[in-house]
Amino acid sequence: MSPGTLKKPKGTCLCIADDNSIVTGWEDGFIRAFEVTDSKFSPLKWEIVNSHRGAVTSLYCDENYILSGGEDGVVRVWARKTHKMVTQIMAHAKTVSRIFPDLKQSNIIHSCSIDKIIHSYDLKTEKKVIMH
Repeated sequence: MSPGTLKKPKGTCLCIADDNSIVTGWEDGFIRAFEVTDSKFSPLKWEIVNSHRGAVTSLYCDENYILSGGEDGVVRVWARKTHKMVTQIMAHAKTVSRIFPDLKQSNIIHSCSIDKIIHSYDLKTEKKVIMH
């Protein structure tokens, strides 16, 4: 790369939100949301700067929260409306590959990692429920 050339970050993951936006994770550690439009380029709606050290590798969105997992092995929970971090869970030794809420108990979230471990956390008690 020649001096003065900017390196553009690459997208790593995405989820479709219920407000006509696409929430995306990037290798620069940012989470960015874009409005879905008919134009060639979708406008940026909002972003969370430095949401992870390294790439954002997994995302999940619902009406209340954004769940993110990163190359740093950390799971973070963000308030959907304010984009402020609610809590973070540091349990994985390697990159988080998937994160999602429990289908029956919305306060439980599950994450898996390339460290070959699945963790389940209770957001109400802020404690690990089980590890597989």
